[in-house]
Amino acid sequence: MHGNGRHQGSGTGRVVVGVSGSLGSLAALHRSVAEARGRGAELVPVLAWEPPGGEFGYRRSPCPPLLAAVREAAEQRLR
Repeated sequence: MHGNGRHQGSGTGRVVVGVSGSLGSLAALHRSVAEARGRGAELVPVLAWEPPGGEFGYRRSPCPPLLAAVREAAEQRLR
């Protein structure tokens, strides 16, 4: 990787972009699509989420069906 954050050559690397559904993240997604295409890189959109009650709350009182529902909702949102 060069100091400017770009990989040498083409067809290598990944472009990772965080998305949330906001207008700003939509703009970032469009920009990252152009960057990935220009570099021949893989585009990896990421949506961060946490279980209901946070990580600590979930560890104290796990509820697998609720976690599965929240995970599915996050996957649908990312799609």
